[in-house]
Amino acid sequence: MVLSVWQTEAFDNDGIGNALENMIITGGSRYYCEYRDGLRLFLNRNQAEIDSETYQDHTCFTMSHAGSSAGFYLLLQVYLDHILHPLLKEEDYIPGVHYINGDGLDAGVLYNEVKEREETPTSLVDIALKKVLYPGNSRYGYEFEGSTENLRNSTNVEKVRAYHEKYYRPENLVLTITGNVDIYTLLHKLNVHTICTIRGEGCYNRTEPFVRPWQNEIERNAMNQVEEIIVEYPADDELEGNVVFAWRLPGELADDIQLLQGYKFITNYFEAEFTWSKESLSARVKSKFLELKEPSVQIIFENVETDRMDDVVQEVETWLNNIVTGGPDKLNLRRIQTLLTRWGQEFRI
Repeated sequence: MVLSVWQTEAFDNDGIGNALENMIITGGSRYYCEYRDGLRLFLNRNQAEIDSETYQDHTCFTMSHAGSSAGFYLLLQVYLDHILHPLLKEEDYIPGVHYINGDGLDAGVLYNEVKEREETPTSLVDIALKKVLYPGNSRYGYEFEGSTENLRNSTNVEKVRAYHEKYYRPENLVLTITGNVDIYTLLHKLNVHTICTIRGEGCYNRTEPFVRPWQNEIERNAMNQVEEIIVEYPADDELEGNVVFAWRLPGELADDIQLLQGYKFITNYFEAEFTWSKESLSARVKSKFLELKEPSVQIIFENVETDRMDDVVQEVETWLNNIVTGGPDKLNLRRIQTLLTRWGQEFRI
C-alpha cells in the first residue's frame, strides 16, 4: 500500500483543497486518459484501488495493490504522476466542482456533496464550536470542505492550480510504502523523472520559497471562560435537539499520545454514566475527538427534548463538580473495570 500525506491549510471557505482532491484523479502530465475516472478504471483492471480524503490540516491519498511487484512499480509511477503533476484542466473542473446545468441550477460533484452536508446539525455545530474553541486567526474556523456560496461565487480553477503549486511540493510530502517491496528494486524501477520530483532535484521550479503550514500559534480562550452558543438547523421535529459540550485539550496532539488515550477513556466512562442512568435525558450519548494539532473533545447528547435541554446542562455540571470535589470515591469502579476489559479486548491487550 502507498500513502502520501500533504500538510494543507485553508484560509477561507472556498474548498480549494477538496476541489483539488477531486481533480487530481482526472489525469497527470505523463499518464492521461480522455475519459473521466480513467485512473480508477486502470487501477481496477490491475487489482488496485485509490482513495483520497481532505481533512482540516492535511490531505492524503492511498493506493492499495494485490497484484505482482512489476505491476505495483508501474502503478506507483502513475499514482505519483497524477498527484505531483496533475493537468488541472478547466474542462475537468467544471463537472467535478461546480457549473450551471441545462435547467439553470447549480450542479457539480463537489457542489452536490457540500450541499448535502452543510445544513446538517453535525456540520453546523462543528463550525460554530471550532470558532469558539480556536478563536482569532485560527484556520480551524473555516469550512475546509467548502461552502455552496463560495463554490458558486469565488472558487475557480486558477485558485486550485495555485493551491497545488503552494502545497504539493516535495518538501511537503510524506510518502509511506508498506508491503513486500524491496527498497533497492523500488528505487531502481522508479524512472528518473519521478525520483527527481520526489527529491526536488530541479524538476520543480517553484518561484516562491516553501513555507510550512500551521506554524502560527493558535490563540486560547481564558481558562475559566464558559461560552454558550445556540445553533439553529432545519429539522423535521422541532421538539428535539442536541446538546453538545466541548473542551479544547491542553498541549499538542503529538506531545502525549497516552494522555490523549486517557481522555478518550474518560469520555467513554462519561458516556456510560449517562447512557446507563436510571433516567436517561437523551436517546444517545457519544463523544467525538477532533485530532488536530491542538485537539479538542465533544460530548454529544442526541435527541434531547427541547424543554429538558437545561436539565442536561445542570446534570452534567453537577456530575463534573462531584467528581472534582469528591475525587476517585465518586467514580463507579465496577463500571471502569468493565470499560477497561472491553478496551483490552478491542486492542487485544
